[in-house]
Amino acid sequence: MKLFRYVGSAIKHPAEARAPSLLRCLLAQPVLFDVASAVLQWRDVSRVERADRAYLSEDPEVKKTHDHNLSQIRRFTRTRRAEPY
Repeated sequence: MKLFRYVGSAIKHPAEARAPSLLRCLLAQPVLFDVASAVLQWRDVSRVERADRAYLSEDPEVKKTHDHNLSQIRRFTRTRRAEPY
């Protein structure tokens, strides 16, 4: 019954959406979104390379799984454009 009260309250008094911040508006521009995405992916490349040398265990099965998972990571991907929410 509490659920119906919450739903009814949400329908009667919907929350107002805030205007997007300036940063979100700028990052929604396709060129800036692509650049920001490339920078973040480039930063992750170094993390993946560091993870390449660090095993959680000396168990051969764990090492095999670790190497397989890292080999499946694409270094850079083409992302979708930012969409207005």
